[in-house]
This record gives sequence, structure tokens and C-alpha cells, in this order.
Amino acid sequence: MPPQVSRLVLIFAVIIIAFVATRWWLRPDTFGEYGHYRGKALPAAVAKSPHYISKTTCAECHDDEAAQNTAGPHKKINCQTCHGPGASHIEDPSTDNIRKPEVIPTCLRCHEERAARPAKFPQINYKEHADGEACNTCHHVHNPLETE
Repeated sequence: MPPQVSRLVLIFAVIIIAFVATRWWLRPDTFGEYGHYRGKALPAAVAKSPHYISKTTCAECHDDEAAQNTAGPHKKINCQTCHGPGASHIEDPSTDNIRKPEVIPTCLRCHEERAARPAKFPQINYKEHADGEACNTCHHVHNPLETE
């Protein structure tokens, strides 16, 4: 075997051995207990506190908004879709720890006209529909079928 080929084979063998040794050294002891997952991943996930809460938890304090929401087309959308995770707001109900979203980008996230959306889904061309006005100028954000 020519020397350049034997050097190449040696380098390749060293790389493979280094890869296998590094993988063995970095692999957690409980890896593979539940398929291709760490065995301790489940208790670690269970120990975390939930960041999201249910819609009914929001309704305990925000009953007017919840009533409007359940009467309108957004009834299947969780409050936290627009307002973000609510667990810290439940622990300390202040306006500082819950997001009050910017109306236009929040509404357009779902209602901006896009070819991939179903034709029956309410979509708008914002420039033609509102031309700079915020959605809540005319629509109630929790029940957009109610107009002002």
C-alpha cells in the first residue's frame, strides 16, 4: 500500500475512534432508556412549572373579556395566543407581567391575506381594508364581529 494511502487510512481511523470515544463520553447514562431519549428527561420536564394556563383560568378574573371571546369567532383561540404565557400573571396579577399586544401585527398574524389560507378564512389586505387605522378602531379585539 502506498504511504499516502496508509496515512489517509490511519487519519480516517483516528477520526472514527475520536468520534466514537467523544460520543460515548458525552452520552448521558440514562440515554436510550425510552427509545432515543434521556431517561431523566421526563422527570426534568415534569418538575418544570407550566408557563401556559387554561382559558378558564383567565376567565376567573377577566369574565367580561371571556364572555365576549366565547361568543365570537375567536372562541377556539386561547388568550395566550395573543397575550403570551400567563402563569406569572396568575401569581402576581399586574399589568407588567402580561403582554398587551400591538393590535395590527397581532391581528395580521392570522388575518393577513395569504394564498395558503383557506378561502373561507377571514383575510384582509390591510392597506385596502384599514389604511393605517388600528383594527380595534372599528372591531372589538375579543369579538371582532362586534364593530364600534
